[in-house]
Formats: sequence, structure tokens, C-alpha cells
Amino acid sequence: MARASLPELSQIIKLEPEKEPWCAGYAPSQGRRCHYRTNGPGRSCAMHLLSQGTQALRAGQSIEDILEDLAPHVLCKRFHQSQASDLATRWKNQVRSFLRSQSPITSPRRQSRDALVSESLNARRQTSEERCLRLEKEIFEMQRMLARLQDAHHDSAVPNNARHNATVLTPTPSTNAGNTLDANYQGPRASSTGHADQIPRERGILPPVSRQQSTNTTRTQAVRHTGSISWIRSRDVIAQSISIQVVTNTTATEAARPQASVRMSNFESGRTTPPHVHSSSPPPRPVQRRTEQAVASVARPPIAPRRTVEGDCGICLHTLHEATDDTSVAGDDTDDEDEHNGDEEERYEDLVWCKAQCGVNFHKTCMDQWLERAPTCPTCRRAWRR
Repeated sequence: MARASLPELSQIIKLEPEKEPWCAGYAPSQGRRCHYRTNGPGRSCAMHLLSQGTQALRAGQSIEDILEDLAPHVLCKRFHQSQASDLATRWKNQVRSFLRSQSPITSPRRQSRDALVSESLNARRQTSEERCLRLEKEIFEMQRMLARLQDAHHDSAVPNNARHNATVLTPTPSTNAGNTLDANYQGPRASSTGHADQIPRERGILPPVSRQQSTNTTRTQAVRHTGSISWIRSRDVIAQSISIQVVTNTTATEAARPQASVRMSNFESGRTTPPHVHSSSPPPRPVQRRTEQAVASVARPPIAPRRTVEGDCGICLHTLHEATDDTSVAGDDTDDEDEHNGDEEERYEDLVWCKAQCGVNFHKTCMDQWLERAPTCPTCRRAWRR
């Protein structure tokens, strides 16, 4: 049978999109063909592809790509788009069976050529897929290597500054802190030009007391300018530095404090001479007091002021004064101010307030139940402070 006299492709695969505008997919749950309608643009594309397939089939060309493009247009977009590959394979088998039945005698050369073309196309497709997979794997490995290099660079940059700061802040244990500081401090050094160098040596010791304030400022600025250390790590480093200095100053003060000698004179002429106390302990240093205040401010954040007890509880939505009505006493106008303040404290025993930030009042029983579920303030969401 001549190729020009072949029927249309729609007759071979039994597909009429315009006459039967239904989905060509199969519904396994119903055991029949799907009854959903296909959209108009999809049917128009399907008719155009069927016309192209008929022309290619009569010209002796392969129509496998056309059948693969045709399948999604005759399937509903809701359920059966996943059946496009199986539907195209079924159509290919139908076309091959039809052509084989129409031309029983076919030259072996033609069969071998078609087989070679099909095998070459399949091999090319597999090669392309393998190449894409290999490229994706290489890109993934390069990204992982880049991430490791960035982490290594970050880790190599941060510990150097941290070790340097730790070396400068480490105190040297001694029984006499004042003598140790004076002995280890090198003082001005003569440079190659003959001028005095005012920079002390950094050998793991602290400079004299007169230079502690400027040195602490320099260390704090160095920690702030370290771009790789986060704000939390900077705060921890500063707190550790202040704690080490307080321990060092306290140890030095206790070690340098001698025993006071008290001399009592004899009673003469019916009166006593007051004892003379000789103490060489130095007065508290301003730097030490400022350091202790800084440590106290870091260790104990300020408590938020309590708001006026009024309105409703934010948890149970009942008035806050219900907790104080049972214990309040009316008509005590003659009490003094101290008794009035004590009465107020007793009235507010059943109330608590947020000491972390907002200062909002709550019923104590309601807040205890709330803290069993979430350890935060219901209003500002800060961690609850007892």
C-alpha cells in the first residue's frame, strides 16, 4: 500500500478531539474512560498535531515526537496528566501495528535503518540525561566545597583575635599584686630612633592601675571592630574580661592588706588613751568600683517598674481588683503611712507583674498556669522573671 493513500492519523489511533471532547485518560476507580471535558485551546492544538502527524506519516517520517506532544492536550489537567507517557506509547504501538499490517513485505535495509535511527535517538537522549545528572552532581560538590572553604576562613579569622584578647586579659597569679604589676610593666621603651615608645609589652599581664581604663577601652573597641564575631560573643568576651579584672583586683587587695596593729596604752591619770590603728590597706580604687558596678549591671538586668493596678487580667480577663477585695480593709483613715503601705503590699500579694520589660499586672494563679505552658510574658513575650 502506498504511503500517500494511508488514512489520517486520527483514524489509526481512534482519536477525534472535536467530535469527542472528553479526556482520553482512564479512570481506574470507575473502570472506564474519564468523562471530564478538555479545554478548547487544548483541542485545537491536538487537531493541529494530528494534521502534522498525518503528513509526516504519509511522507515516511517518524511521528513519535508528535505523539508525545499530542498526549497532554487530550488529557484533563485535573487527574490524568500523568498518563501522557503511557498514552503516547500505546499510540506508537498502534501505528506500528497498522503500518506492519499494511506493508507485510518490507526490505531488511529499511528496517535496519529505522532501528538504527531509533537506537541513535535513544542513545543521544540517554547521553544528554546522564550529562545533566553529572553536571548537577558537580555543581552540588562545588557548592559544598565553597561552603567548607568559607567556614574554614571564618574559623581561622575568629580564633586569632579571640586568642589575642584572651592572652592580654589573662592575669598573672601572685601574692603581691601591686609589686607584680610594677615589676612586669616594662614602661617606655627606646625605639631605633631614640624616642620613647609608650606602648607596654603584651605578655599575658595587665598594665598598671593608672593605665587600666585606657587599656580596657582599647580592648572593648578591638572586640567591637572584629567583624566575624557576633554581638552575643562580643558581650560574653567583655563580661569575661570584667570578671577577670574584678577577681584580680580583689585578690590583690586581700594579699596587700597587712594586719592592723592596735596598741593600747596604760591608764594614766584616770583616763585612757584611744588606741592607734595603723593600717596600710589602700582606699577603694575608682576603677575597681566602676568594674564592680559594670559586673553587677551585666549580671543583674534592671527590673521593669510595676504599672498601676487597674483594669483586667490579660489571661483570665477578670478585673485585677477581685484578688484584692477579700484582703482590703475600708475605713482606716487614722492609720499612718507605714501601715497603709503594708496594707497595700498585702492587697497585692495575689498579683504579679512582668519584671523583664512591660510591667503589666496579672493574677498570680493565672500566671502560674500560664508558665506551665510557656515561660514568657503574655504581653511582651520576654522571658518571665520571678
